Amino acid sequence: MDNTAHLRGIVDARAVLALCVRDAIDRGLAAMKAEDHSSVEGTFTVVRDEKSGNVLCVLDALLPAESPFDDVPRDRLRSVASRLQAPYFMLTNFRRVVTYRTDAVTRRMPDEDQVVGWQAGGDIQSLDDVRVAASSMNVGTAIKHSLSWLNIDSALDPAQRVKDASAFFAERVTSLFDDMVLCTDATIGQRDAALRLGTSVLAYVLMQLRKPGEIDRLSIPYGTQSADLMLDLVGAFFRQARRRGFAMLPSRVDDVHVLPKREAMFRMTLADLVHFLHRFDPERLSDTELHRAVDAVLQRCARVQRTSVPTIDAIDLALRAVIHVRGRISGKMTMLELGPTQGLASVRQILMSGSDTCDARIYAPSADDERAVVLRSSGRLDATNDVRILRDTKVSKTPWDLVVASSTDHHDRHRLRLLLSRMPIADNGVIVLFLPMSSLHDEEYDAMRYALTSRFAVEWVVVSDAEALAEPDTGVCCVIARKLPEGTLQEPPARFVYLRRPIAAFFPTSKASRDLEQARLKALDEFVAYLDASERGKLNDEAVVRMVGQTTLRERPSWEDFLIPPDILASILVKTGPHLRSLKDIADVSGGMRTGANDLFAPNTHDIANDDLEMQYWQRAMDDGSVRDNIILTSADDVETMLGLPHSDRRLLLLPTDRAELAGTNVLTRIERAERDGIHLRSSVRHREVWWHLQPPATPHLIIPKHQSDRWLVCANSVQAYITDAFIGITLHEPTRADALTLWMNSSMGLFLTELVRLEDNVLDITVRDAQEFPVPTDTILDAIDLKRHAQLSRRPIRSLVAELGAASSDSVRQETIHRDRRKLDEWLMQDVFALTDEEQRWVYRFAFAWWNRPSNVRHLTNALANELERKHKIKPLRQWYTPLLEQLPEEHRRTIIVDTGLTRAEVDGTMFGWRVTCWKGARQDTVIDCASQEEAEIIALFLNLGKVTIEVPSDAPIIADVLPRLRTFSEDLTRTLDDVTSTVPTDLRPALARSVKATMTAL
Repeated sequence: MDNTAHLRGIVDARAVLALCVRDAIDRGLAAMKAEDHSSVEGTFTVVRDEKSGNVLCVLDALLPAESPFDDVPRDRLRSVASRLQAPYFMLTNFRRVVTYRTDAVTRRMPDEDQVVGWQAGGDIQSLDDVRVAASSMNVGTAIKHSLSWLNIDSALDPAQRVKDASAFFAERVTSLFDDMVLCTDATIGQRDAALRLGTSVLAYVLMQLRKPGEIDRLSIPYGTQSADLMLDLVGAFFRQARRRGFAMLPSRVDDVHVLPKREAMFRMTLADLVHFLHRFDPERLSDTELHRAVDAVLQRCARVQRTSVPTIDAIDLALRAVIHVRGRISGKMTMLELGPTQGLASVRQILMSGSDTCDARIYAPSADDERAVVLRSSGRLDATNDVRILRDTKVSKTPWDLVVASSTDHHDRHRLRLLLSRMPIADNGVIVLFLPMSSLHDEEYDAMRYALTSRFAVEWVVVSDAEALAEPDTGVCCVIARKLPEGTLQEPPARFVYLRRPIAAFFPTSKASRDLEQARLKALDEFVAYLDASERGKLNDEAVVRMVGQTTLRERPSWEDFLIPPDILASILVKTGPHLRSLKDIADVSGGMRTGANDLFAPNTHDIANDDLEMQYWQRAMDDGSVRDNIILTSADDVETMLGLPHSDRRLLLLPTDRAELAGTNVLTRIERAERDGIHLRSSVRHREVWWHLQPPATPHLIIPKHQSDRWLVCANSVQAYITDAFIGITLHEPTRADALTLWMNSSMGLFLTELVRLEDNVLDITVRDAQEFPVPTDTILDAIDLKRHAQLSRRPIRSLVAELGAASSDSVRQETIHRDRRKLDEWLMQDVFALTDEEQRWVYRFAFAWWNRPSNVRHLTNALANELERKHKIKPLRQWYTPLLEQLPEEHRRTIIVDTGLTRAEVDGTMFGWRVTCWKGARQDTVIDCASQEEAEIIALFLNLGKVTIEVPSDAPIIADVLPRLRTFSEDLTRTLDDVTSTVPTDLRPALARSVKATMTAL
């Protein structure tokens, strides 16, 4: 290196730093002042307290290619700070601003005590980048935050300062990994290669610390100037280790292609990583601390690689739930782990229960998987009483006591089915599955659910709403099932748990201090016991717990209804209902026109030019005297924004009825050519008196494509285009509200509400009936919409629903994933207008996403109204009081009756031979049921009038006498209140919804 050029660069960097420090102080740090301090080592920037004049901090700058964590410049600046009696000093390369405690560095205390913290500056490659306005602002902001933190840190007593060595270790390593990725072109291949290099270095160092006599200490000569040479050196260490049996390390790392302009940064990052790992000495951390630190690093890598991994808290909750239900087993438990957790569950089990209680195996078919296992186990591999690698699950024939499997890829569903069907599991053995929530209701997972319920008894299904069970969030749920011994007579019910609050509200998270670990486990056990405490489940602000029988799970094709809080949809309806009305109340809704021959009546501009068609037939005069083209929209592809600016180059020909008026025109030539081609004989046009004549259609104010192509778009007809039957036209009674109504209908709230009141699935994404019943808010709400604030949303192209909501499925959609300008509109509507809670907002997005491809709104609406009847109107479903009465009776005192479907009413008749129930289908008498008593006949008639087809009634007289008045009251209350709770839904939806609610309330 040219030492003169390097010194000149340091001088320039210090000058730039001085300007940045003064700029940061001018931006709100009035209590400080900056000045230059010259010494033998150079000129430094000193920050003093304005009042006392004491030196607070000394700052020095490095070139962007040098590390602010390097020992040499750190010690140099420390000596200057000591002479000036400055309690702190800062070192920056403009990428990061690192603050040190002078006394801690002098005493050579651990790194987490020396470093106060660091702030990210900017993506700086040279000093010229710092002079760019945006970059200098970022650097100045980082310096300002660092200086602001000095007052807080100095006010704290040393005992009050948080000293978390594991968190410091994780943050330093993850920041270095991020820099490695930045040094490449950030493609998927290079991103994975850079992370593979980083994790391999970390794994090598951990294994070398555990086994110093088997592999050499990894080192890179200080000042190496070639990135390729560095990679070759690291690769040589890895290859030597592989020859000694450490096959989890890669054979080569030169597949990392460093960008030429970032080569200096890469050299600094890789050297800093190796130096830090050795200097920090991870062995001084306890097993729990080191595990947490490495887990944070791996979770960060998984987030960058878009690989979802269950969190420590989710795994701990699952493992403690297993112990709560099954109890602790005597002897050593055999455990198998499969999937992207890569040893996390095994390590957590060992840390919580002790290594002498568990013999764990982790399925790791590839070198990358083995390396992850090494990291999860903190370098302890194949040691006595620790986790071990299993490369083939078929080699082990011993039944497992515990199997933990995780998968977020729906392509793994066949492999999961085989696992559940064939994996050897001991009696009372437990399998824990971390799967996407769609696996509990998606048709593609039917075979997997069948394999699960046919061999196991599902005991827990845990879903978390406020906090994801996996990172990054992919809507993961936890399923815990147990293999019951043969001959078990009574199967335990499954507990469907829905957590409404973050995990920290129930027990300390894994980020808590290690001193609280035992208290954390105790709180976790108490929380599991709390969820399992009631046989009837729970429904409160903390959690929803439903107890579901194993027979019900086997009979139900989908378990989705058990995952949705029964009160959530009802609460949304209560808050939104008073402010809504149907679109047909304020507008006329109709389908577009049918020309019958678009190839004739809707020529494109190319055909118009070629045939030289007269413009009076494809243009029209407006009321203001202007002339406008007869633009006609024929396909959903013609529009892509809310403004409705069309891509269509088609024009509608409006021709007179008299052929004489067309004499000598090119349009007449076009008509005659069409007649020669037989177009006038088409059934779509020959019904007209003059087949080429179209009545001038109206131009609607808003238009909706019937086929949305995986998006949701309602357009304002800003160019007054005509529409074909591929669109729905909306003509408002008050056209001034067209823009506000367009924003409402395009909002996620509007999409959710229109999907809520749709009928059964249609071929079209939306029909004229759906548009007529579209719920719209009151005029006050429409007038309050700020059109200018949401102008960007109106102008940009609307993308697919997946892109707009920022999630691949309804399981993982959250407020944070929504497109920013869409979320701005949704947030105003949901929070400020309708006062929806965060949980309700998440469910609005989930319902809107789920119902788009899988219409199930009637079923969910049924569950919501049934819950409303039970909680608000105090009508208990029959399964809560009638079924327990029947179950008390022996079979000979029960009578089962099955009738045909389609009955309209049932009447009780008394004859000379006894009592009977006469069933009617309209005006025609159908089935006649003989009864032993009038009370029995009335019970059967009540059931039939409630829509029951299969009836089970008691034949014991005292039970009948007790049931009849209660059943009569139940029927009267249900009939009376049903009209009230269904009054907010469209008229044509009420009969089907009422039948569905009745069926739910009368299910036994």
